[in-house]
Amino acid sequence: MKMDKPPRWAVALFRWFCNDHLSEAVLGDMLELYDRRRSELGKFKANMLFIWNVVQFIQPFAIHKRRSSSPLNTFDMFSNYFKTAWRSMSRQKLYAGITVGGFALGLAACMMIFLFIRNEVSFDKYYKDGNRIFRLYNKYTEPGDSDQWANVPTPLTAVLKQDYPDIEKAARIMSFRMTNVLVRPDGSPDNSFENGFVYADPEILDILEIPMVFGDTQALNRAYTVVMTRSKAIQYFGNIDPIGKHSSLMTINRSLM
Repeated sequence: MKMDKPPRWAVALFRWFCNDHLSEAVLGDMLELYDRRRSELGKFKANMLFIWNVVQFIQPFAIHKRRSSSPLNTFDMFSNYFKTAWRSMSRQKLYAGITVGGFALGLAACMMIFLFIRNEVSFDKYYKDGNRIFRLYNKYTEPGDSDQWANVPTPLTAVLKQDYPDIEKAARIMSFRMTNVLVRPDGSPDNSFENGFVYADPEILDILEIPMVFGDTQALNRAYTVVMTRSKAIQYFGNIDPIGKHSSLMTINRSLM
């Protein structure tokens, strides 16, 4: 015959908070009282009265005093370590200064080396063939003076392709920055101010692996063409295919395109 028992969660709660020396004796009495109440009053009322007895027994004298997971007081331990270290450093100021200064200098040097290496290896990571892309620059040196810059003679691209067969593609870039540069799409009465443009050879699109939303990487092979970002195309022509659309690039004194 299956015996009815009080709610298991109430029994577990009682065992959890009650002192060990009271738990078994008191719980046994409460279970006997529960059996009598169940036979006289029914299971539901017996359960409610058992839960009420458990709640009533949550008293300071009955609560189990739980120990910390560690016998040491963490705050006092670290406070003691700090005081001991401070007293030792106060007695040996020179040694402490050399130790702390050396540690700080070594840590700073490690951080600088790490930042330098991370910066050096961060270039061209977004290019699949980034280790095969190079930029040419001029370097000028003489006694007491040196300089370097990225400008190279215009015919250099053709010379490189002719004299160095290992070079697969080469392209020139010329920054075009002027004040008061205006762009006006055909059919629009309004001009938009832009900071500047870049002139480039057609192969720059292949070298830099620039993805094309509309058109293809042969766009710059045709005269009077411009490649722009998707956001600029939407700004000038709306959310449509901009291929074949026309716009004018102007300065204050003359129209450029």
